[in-house]
Amino acid sequence: MRGPSCFDAADIDAVVTIAIGAKAEQRHRVSAQRLVAELRRGRLVEFDGAGHGAHLTHPDQLAALVVAALGARAEPEAPA
Repeated sequence: MRGPSCFDAADIDAVVTIAIGAKAEQRHRVSAQRLVAELRRGRLVEFDGAGHGAHLTHPDQLAALVVAALGARAEPEAPA
């Protein structure tokens, strides 16, 4: 995340989940943390034992995260 962004993360009014491997390089971890902090409803999920390619090495964890997100989306959202 260098330079200006092409969008304002604070304008996104949806739950956004950022997943990262717990063993990812520090620069990737910092970028993910910064993006989550800028989002109104961002959340960070770390995959234990995974590096930057967590989607390749831990596909079952990623699939479970997607299924959980889809299930949560099916629930009506409580008023803010």
